[in-house]
Amino acid sequence: ELECSTSSKLKHLQSGFFASGDHLYYREQLIDNGDPHTLEPIDQWRLKDKNNIYLIDSDFETLEIIQCNNTNEIVVINDHALKTNSAAYIYEKEVMGADPDTFTPLDYGFYRDKDSVFSNEITLPKLNPNEVNIINHRIIHDSNILFYDDVLLDINVDKLEILTEHILKDDVNVFCNGQRIVNADANSYTLCSVFFQKDKNSIYHNNIRLDLAASETIIKEEAYAIDSNKAYFIDEEMIGVDITSFEILEDNISKDKNYVYFREEMIDKADPSSFKIMGYSQFMDKSHIFQMQQGKVCICE
Repeated sequence: ELECSTSSKLKHLQSGFFASGDHLYYREQLIDNGDPHTLEPIDQWRLKDKNNIYLIDSDFETLEIIQCNNTNEIVVINDHALKTNSAAYIYEKEVMGADPDTFTPLDYGFYRDKDSVFSNEITLPKLNPNEVNIINHRIIHDSNILFYDDVLLDINVDKLEILTEHILKDDVNVFCNGQRIVNADANSYTLCSVFFQKDKNSIYHNNIRLDLAASETIIKEEAYAIDSNKAYFIDEEMIGVDITSFEILEDNISKDKNYVYFREEMIDKADPSSFKIMGYSQFMDKSHIFQMQQGKVCICE
């Protein structure tokens, strides 16, 4: 038994809940209208008494409380959602405007009732609950409109092409992470590698347009984009690179006649003519031994 600040004894009930007479505590926090006599589990992380629903985290550190007129009405929907005769809840948040009688789960944290579609507790206006198509945890649409991360996109669903989890387009616009890529040519926009995309005019890393000539650019080792003047490692330009002598080694190491690079950054004092990769995160040239330190290749002191 524990002693509370009022020196009255707290009797442990379960899952961090304690009782002192008719008072209910979570750890040492007194719960308004809590009733220790009717406390019982709903499941591992949810409990109820006659007045409230309780949600605890896996470390028993935080408590969320839903006040409920009749906890005997509770229907468990899934690990995240439950409902009563008058309301539906995702965790502790009420799904405003939801019809509890018809509120049911879909995939990826989406729900619907007879009138609406919800992303967790957020209403997605104008979606038809009877014809929704869920692509992943970000993208949901019906025959007319599409939401990405709860944002309505200006996209023609009839012309929809989903290139990746984050990139989609129609016949006019291209979107990445829910944002329109300004001036991207949708008809010629395509994937080049894991990191790069292109259209007839430009090379892109997601929302970022790279300063490369699309007609000349070559993608190497997935992460390098190179034209006749510049090289990029993903979305960072490799400053000072000599394209005519540039070559990719391995482990994100490259070099030209003047410098050695790790990713997009020059390796200080590295001699490109004698630089060798000795093993994982170990390198040397004629004068130095190098190793990886905090994400950079540095001279061993």
